Amino acid sequence: MTKALFSQRDLEAYKTLKPVKLAVAPGLRLYVSPKGIKTWFVRYSIADVMTERALGAFGHGEGEYTLVQALAELATIKAAAKQKRDHLEDERRAAAEARANGEDMTVADLYAVWHPTIAIKRGRRHGRKDGGAYVDFVWNKHLSPAFGGVELRRLTRQTVSAALSKISASGRTPMAIIAFKVLMQMMRWADKRNPYRRLLIDSDLLGMTEAEDVIVGDYDPRDSERARILSDIELPDLAARLKRSTMPERGKLLVKIMLGTGTRVGETVAMKREDIDLDAGVWNIPASDTKTGVAHTVYLSEFVKRQFAALFELAPPKGYLCPARGHKDRPVGETAITPNSVSTWLNLRQKDDIEPGIIPREEVGVLKLAGGRWTPHDLRRTAATTMQRLGADKAIVHRCLAHATDTKLDRTYLHHRYEVEMRDAWEKLGAHLDVLMGDPEPAAAGLPPMLEAA
Repeated sequence: MTKALFSQRDLEAYKTLKPVKLAVAPGLRLYVSPKGIKTWFVRYSIADVMTERALGAFGHGEGEYTLVQALAELATIKAAAKQKRDHLEDERRAAAEARANGEDMTVADLYAVWHPTIAIKRGRRHGRKDGGAYVDFVWNKHLSPAFGGVELRRLTRQTVSAALSKISASGRTPMAIIAFKVLMQMMRWADKRNPYRRLLIDSDLLGMTEAEDVIVGDYDPRDSERARILSDIELPDLAARLKRSTMPERGKLLVKIMLGTGTRVGETVAMKREDIDLDAGVWNIPASDTKTGVAHTVYLSEFVKRQFAALFELAPPKGYLCPARGHKDRPVGETAITPNSVSTWLNLRQKDDIEPGIIPREEVGVLKLAGGRWTPHDLRRTAATTMQRLGADKAIVHRCLAHATDTKLDRTYLHHRYEVEMRDAWEKLGAHLDVLMGDPEPAAAGLPPMLEAA
């Protein structure tokens, strides 16, 4: 059995002022809230997809797990994972199906049957790339505590509206809307299938709307849309700050690659050496790595080629250019770092009030820019907007960003791929970034005439 870093007594006595997740053993974490609520989480990999799920409460009571019991359950889960089976899903689905014909089926039972279906690819419809992990988070955090134990036939519009409106009233309307959409997707699925349809025959849930049943107060979705763009004044400052920072060197290179290509952070961290031909100046992103599920070709400017050349020096001779750390169950190089890793590197270095010890003291605020907090997706927006400012047509910018804009008629009759126009847009973007960020001392290079404030 896996050796734990804490004893049962240590975990029982543990208290915290802020929510924390304790790494109790490889693949086993204990979430501890300031109120003393303690919940086990397990991490395991099936077919190179890492999953984290709640196992249950910590304790000695019914339905709770002691340390020894949690370690034993973890061993069972990992043994099943090696056979490419999800033990927790199997148990949850079996329990739900056993009661499928009963009048006492709960909302949680329905979720246990529905959730595995959302990751399945059916024809042209792609399953969720994260295997439904985010949906699982929304369910466990917001929906299950509110009405997971309610019998499906007794779930009412009033019950759901009260739970979601409470989230909205707390200032988290975007999350309330996401939770509503998850619930409605599940209910529409159930309404097309027996025996769930029979249990929903008198339900008024499918008539719910965001405006009437979820949103509290004045809310305009456009108010929450990010529009952060790094200005031409900020980019030389960013180059100097990246040079000064002790952030992992590959993180600095990823920032410049995303700025020079406009790729999504998930596509960027997943790149492999064999996807990139520096001599030809081409990066072929396979369909499995793109958000749209369609392969995408990026033409590399001289600015981006230099970043890749530097990254090649740091990376293994084959496979992922940004491999994740290895451990007993997963050797180095089997998977790439996650988008969250990059976001964390950047976010921690933009804060002024971070707790001592999390990052070196000299790193506090080192990546903070005049225009405010910025994220990896803001780099993509900056690249797109800069292309547009440099003269690229809007349609070409969308193609460079791999936005799915083609209609069926376009795919049938319009077969020009705009390679020359896209290459030109990326070349101009790279040349512009070379002037702004090629020299870490911005005063030495001078600033171009098209500077704009943030």
